[in-house]
Amino acid sequence: MGGRSITILGLSVVCGLVAMYGASQLVGSKDQPVAMGKVLVATRDLRTDEMLKPELIKVVEMPVDKIAPGALTDPKSIEGRWVEIPMLAGETIVEGKLAPKDSVPGLPGRIPPGMRAFSIEVTEESGVAGFVLPGYHVDIIQQIRDNPNPRRQPPARIVLQDVLVLAAGQVVTRGEDKSINVRTVTLAVTPEQAETLVAARTRGPISLALRGLDDHEILTRPDEPDQDQPDEPLLAQLPPLVAPLPDPAPATPAAPPPPPPSPDPPAAPRPEPPTRRTLIIHGLQRPAIIHHRSVTSRPATPVQGAAVASTRSATSPVAGSSSDPVATP
Repeated sequence: MGGRSITILGLSVVCGLVAMYGASQLVGSKDQPVAMGKVLVATRDLRTDEMLKPELIKVVEMPVDKIAPGALTDPKSIEGRWVEIPMLAGETIVEGKLAPKDSVPGLPGRIPPGMRAFSIEVTEESGVAGFVLPGYHVDIIQQIRDNPNPRRQPPARIVLQDVLVLAAGQVVTRGEDKSINVRTVTLAVTPEQAETLVAARTRGPISLALRGLDDHEILTRPDEPDQDQPDEPLLAQLPPLVAPLPDPAPATPAAPPPPPPSPDPPAAPRPEPPTRRTLIIHGLQRPAIIHHRSVTSRPATPVQGAAVASTRSATSPVAGSSSDPVATP
């Protein structure tokens, strides 16, 4: 026997031993027990909003490593629960496909805690051609018609972002991924967001922007100017042609005004004019004494009996006197 034959015979023996070892390992692994677990599966196709009953489920065993996370194992755990996501016959019933216990089937049972259902009117254009279906997320954009600041305020703005769609029209479940021609879309919003949407509808029409399945990023935008603030005139936005003049130096305070002059002292009482007496002798008659008072600075006042006195003065000459005589007996 040559050396070549011995080599081939040795290789054959080695291959045979390796094959025997692999077969023994395979047979031994099948004899080892596999951990099994019980799960609930659907006996037939389950539709949305269908209440679960004992005849709609069954208990089966399967390897523990093949049981889906969240699978239900106790038949009592399905009492008072209804289907939220459709399931096929033989599919494992998991927690995420069922509504909360004792919840009402339909739209009220799909509203998250603390949220509200709010419907807005859409068209084929504003509703993304009918592809806004329940379970999707959208952004709400408002178009501003009467914009008081067209140069400072954009013609549209994002009102809300990443909003859950509860229903499209009267459809609350998403069957096939095909468009649905509807006139309204119901959204899940907070009470504050509902107030925002009501105020936005008074300013202009609302449109929806559909998001991707795993896109939940919230975009941050700079603060927008107040819409009620009037627009700045165009001339005020231009730079000044001439540099502004420096501020004038502060003026020195003026001296206080002089005090008002003191009032004149009251005038002294005017003394009475002196009285003069004149003796008149007229023949054998009794002499008469006439008293004279100076009245040069006072206006003459008519006195009763002045005519008689004047007559007497005319008949009785008086030297060096121009005043009214007053006769004294």
